[in-house]
Amino acid sequence: MIRIKLMVLLIVSNCFVHAKTYTFVPKWEKGDQKTVSIEYHEQEYKNDSLVEDSTYYNEATIKVKSVSDTKYKLEIIMENQAMKQIIELYDKLGDDLLAYQNMKLVYSINRKTGDYKLLNWKEAKEFLFTSFAQMDSALARKAPEAEGMGSLMLAPILALLNTEENVSAYFAKNIDYLLVPFWKEFELGQTITEIDSADNPFSKGEKLSQTNYTTMDSLYNRKKSAIISHVVDVDFSSVISMLKKMTKEMMSGFGLAEEKIDEKLKEFDNMQMDQVNKTIYYYDVKTTWINKCVAEATVIATDPRNKAVTKKVVQSITTIK
Repeated sequence: MIRIKLMVLLIVSNCFVHAKTYTFVPKWEKGDQKTVSIEYHEQEYKNDSLVEDSTYYNEATIKVKSVSDTKYKLEIIMENQAMKQIIELYDKLGDDLLAYQNMKLVYSINRKTGDYKLLNWKEAKEFLFTSFAQMDSALARKAPEAEGMGSLMLAPILALLNTEENVSAYFAKNIDYLLVPFWKEFELGQTITEIDSADNPFSKGEKLSQTNYTTMDSLYNRKKSAIISHVVDVDFSSVISMLKKMTKEMMSGFGLAEEKIDEKLKEFDNMQMDQVNKTIYYYDVKTTWINKCVAEATVIATDPRNKAVTKKVVQSITTIK
């Protein structure tokens, strides 16, 4: 009888051990400051042949400006990556564009829910518009062979940035990764599934959606460190629809005939796209900051015209100190 009772107690105890949950919340303090260094490595393949291989770097600083009972206020100073790449291509533009190399994002983060708000979204939007206009102007003066290139590349982005929601979504990647470990009930080795959706800015009544899978893979160093994996599955049917709308707007802006536009848009109807996006986070339980994250995103697209397969792989290593 005693042996049976001990066995029952052991089973119950094991159930509670296996069901132990961990919930992390930020414990940041006013004045905390971090330096972010990111290395990107991009490769593009066509039918398994490497056609492009590039590496570039980006930096940012994060500062906790204030802490209240309900909110954190974060300031992120980040490099204007589009501007940086243009300067690298046309180094004679550097002096003209120095004022637009860095931009500031200010966020308010709810300490209980993790909901955040881009407080200076209007200023961020204006910064982008002004910097892109300045870039076009500088190209026209000093690199006339590239005049109009900036407008052509960035027109879809500028058309998108017409509301607070869209501006916030455009910059979301600069804040989202910092918040991945928080406000979740983790069980070691168990996956948490969350579905995010937002209105498609190019198609009224249509949603863009993605499914997020988050797993705490290990808790080590006397439970002072955790490794958390995060996989994103994007619904590409909505993405293709968005690309179709963007292409139509761009081609209409160039005054092309409707027949030509319709012919181009039909290519999207049979387009196939797939994506694998995974990030590994190295999280410091004591400081509640991420120390490092390693990401790889692979996008595979099949051209309906000639069945050519294009694969783009983007790897990034982000270090936060």
